[in-house]
Amino acid sequence: MIGKTRLSLFAKALKMFEIEKNENTIWFYDVVGADFLGGVSDGDFKKGLDSFKGGDITIRVNSPGGDVHTALSIFNQIKNYKGKVTVMVDALAASAASYFPMAADEVVMAENALMMIHAPLTIAYGNSTVMMETAELLDKHAESMSLAYESKTGKSSDEIKAIFDQEVWYTAAEAVENGFADRVESSELDTDTQLNNSVFNFKHVPNALQSDVVPRFAASAKNRGKINAAKIKAKIATLKNNL
Repeated sequence: MIGKTRLSLFAKALKMFEIEKNENTIWFYDVVGADFLGGVSDGDFKKGLDSFKGGDITIRVNSPGGDVHTALSIFNQIKNYKGKVTVMVDALAASAASYFPMAADEVVMAENALMMIHAPLTIAYGNSTVMMETAELLDKHAESMSLAYESKTGKSSDEIKAIFDQEVWYTAAEAVENGFADRVESSELDTDTQLNNSVFNFKHVPNALQSDVVPRFAASAKNRGKINAAKIKAKIATLKNNL
C-alpha cells in the first residue's frame, strides 16, 4: 500500500494545473472548481496568479468548464490583474472555461481548438418552489455571464441568450469570426482531450471528445516545454524507488 505522502506526490506529478514561473505561464488543463476528484479552485488560481507579481502572463487552457462561482472569481482575478493576460486555448474551452478567458487582454485559439458557450446549468432537488427559485438563480447567473460575452464580442444580450440556449461549439476560426477570440495561431503542442459526457451533460459534444472510460475529464499535452512526459516519468520513477 502506498503511503499518503507518496500518493500525494504521485497525484501532484500528474496534476494538470501548473505554474511555470520562468515561462510566465499558467497551465489550466483541468476542471473549473475543486472537489475530491481534483479540479482547480479559485484559491489555487489566485496563488498562481499572485506569484507573477503583475508581470505579463499567458494562461494555456484545455478545460470542459465546471463551477460557475469559481469561474466568476477567476474572471475577476484576471480582470483586475495589472499585467497583460493572454489566454491561449490549446484544445478546449467549454462552458465555464469559455467564460473566464473573456477577461483576458487577448484570447488566442490554436487552429484546431474548440470553444463551447452555453447557459449555466445545475441539478436541483425539491418541490416546485425550490425548482422556481433554482431557475431564477440560473437566470441571474446567465445575465451576469452574458455581460462578459457582450463586452468581448459586441453582441447584444439577445444574441448571447440565443447562443446560451443553443449550446454552440465554435471552431477557432468561428470563435474569432464571432468575437470570442482575437486570433488563431498554429500550435506546436500535441494535445489530447477526452471527457465523459455523463458527467457534464452537454448537448452537442463532438464525437472525437467523448469517452466512456474517462472518469470525468482527461487532458494532456504531450510536448509542453519543461512540463513534459519525461518530467512526469522521472517523478514516478522516484516514487517507485521509494516504495
